[in-house]
Amino acid sequence: MAFDETALSCVGYGAGQTLYLYATTDPVASMVEEGYFNDADEQLRATDVILCACDTDGTPAAEMLIVQETGTDVVTVTALQ
Repeated sequence: MAFDETALSCVGYGAGQTLYLYATTDPVASMVEEGYFNDADEQLRATDVILCACDTDGTPAAEMLIVQETGTDVVTVTALQ
């Protein structure tokens, strides 16, 4: 599936970072692929954190992602370990 901008919500801001919630039917593996969050490139910044409810129509899971890089139409995220 694809990124859904309506499912990304800002829940807090401080110390130069923004915390977002995101719910999707996509698995975590899809979200960490390069380009998944590209449509949010004007909203997300490096070091922002995204708390994700993943695979909501299958085996639900939770994951915390950090935005590594943003640029012109490019967003890269990684899962926090």
